Amino acid sequence: MLQRAITMPTYKKARSGSPQSSRSTRPINNDQTKVRLNLDIYDYIMSFLEPHDLAKMMRTCRTLHSAGTKYLVNHPYPFCRPEILISYCRFVLRDIPRRCPALRAIHLNFRDLHPHSLPSATQAIQLLIWVLSEVPSLQWSRIAIPSLVLDSFPELLLSPYSMRSLRSLTIRDCRMEHAKMIRKLHAPLEELDLCFQSAPSIHSQDIAWLLRRFAGTLRVLTVEGFPFGDEATTIFPHVRKLSVSVCDTSFSIGILYTLFPEVTDVTFVEQDSEMLDITSQLLAQYHFRNGRCPIGSRWSQLQSLTGSVEDLYAMSLACQVDHLIVSFESRGALKFSTVIKDAISRRLSLELIAHDDIEMFDDDDDTPETDMTLHDRIQCVVQSLADVLEVDLTITVDCTSYLKRTFYSFLELPATAKLSKLSIDVDFELSYSDDAGAARHIALDLRALDIRHLITQMAEALPLLRDVAIFVPCNSQTEWRIQHLNDHVEVEQRSWREDKGWYDESFSADEWSRRKGGYGPRMIM
Repeated sequence: MLQRAITMPTYKKARSGSPQSSRSTRPINNDQTKVRLNLDIYDYIMSFLEPHDLAKMMRTCRTLHSAGTKYLVNHPYPFCRPEILISYCRFVLRDIPRRCPALRAIHLNFRDLHPHSLPSATQAIQLLIWVLSEVPSLQWSRIAIPSLVLDSFPELLLSPYSMRSLRSLTIRDCRMEHAKMIRKLHAPLEELDLCFQSAPSIHSQDIAWLLRRFAGTLRVLTVEGFPFGDEATTIFPHVRKLSVSVCDTSFSIGILYTLFPEVTDVTFVEQDSEMLDITSQLLAQYHFRNGRCPIGSRWSQLQSLTGSVEDLYAMSLACQVDHLIVSFESRGALKFSTVIKDAISRRLSLELIAHDDIEMFDDDDDTPETDMTLHDRIQCVVQSLADVLEVDLTITVDCTSYLKRTFYSFLELPATAKLSKLSIDVDFELSYSDDAGAARHIALDLRALDIRHLITQMAEALPLLRDVAIFVPCNSQTEWRIQHLNDHVEVEQRSWREDKGWYDESFSADEWSRRKGGYGPRMIM
């Protein structure tokens, strides 16, 4: 329908002096109003179209071709290939008087530009710099750029029109010279995403030194590898979304409370290399210290909180959370039970890896978890969910008994549990030591699980449970609706899809070897 040519209404001119001439004025105005209304509707539609569909619509008539130009030049293209960038620049330059002034916003996404393609992209980037120098009407720009491109073309960031319109900036592999460049920007930055190469201890400055100029405009901040310092010399009152590493904050939640008092969404970016050397005893010290922060300075309500269980435990956030997103291995079960008590959440998205990994504990790291079996840890995790309304659980297991323990743990929740919506997504990992016979046995064991019976038991055990979705490999993916009536419970299966997984009665040992090479279930060493 959008590609159909638009037929403009035609009008007959009334004769001069004709008595109908005065009466014809009103119908013409009505028709003109309809034309104007139609163009406004098409203009509104074009504002939502992708470039391919927009170009088709522009070809239908000259009027729409002119109207669609502003949307075509302002579309956020990912310039990951030089040919796309050259094509865009040539389109803009083909009609400078009309297209350059129409350029109000531009999204320069160079994040996927491979270093090997940089020489071939040089001409295109220089062309783009020239385009940017000719658009004083530019009001909004977003730039995502690796440090390699920025080193070769600093004008992309420092040109007058770019600085004046720059609202969003992403730089990968930053160094100190890039930090100094950022400090010179006179831009109304609203979103900033920086990832520094060096460890925080190498930098002598803190985050306030780096971002002080943007304190009045910054709303979304992601920064890794740059220290936050010990004192809050600058406050960022407008930041709502924050992503940081706890290592950059020296495991101090107090500095974040002070710097970002109005934040609503917090993500703790995990740095595995830093966390490997931190013992449970040290995490407990951080937890105790952060838990003593004055209540008046804390965040009282967050829309979302994301992080590993170690990070969340160490930072000891005591607040209400709409959506808590946490991931951990089963050895962090007790830490998780503490986190879920501190960060009281309405909805929980949980990624749990339940492997029998007791051998991974350090002998010198004497914690209560070392005395718990994996079944105990799974039960500890599930029992911690009693006060959560909605749970999305993704669990990775390497033994069917651990999966069954998970299901049974939900049946053991108290009848007062608030759980009303539950989603369980099972990911089964097979060991390379499993042969075809063992894999077939595991598949049969999973296939034998009676999901309907399980849901019925859950419905009887949990009076507030209403919606359940479960995926079990080699079994099925199902959705269920539960109704609690006066004298009984009704369980309705709303959808069902069989999942064969790696189960196949006919496959041979040779085929199993091929599947272990990448065509079967995920393997663990």
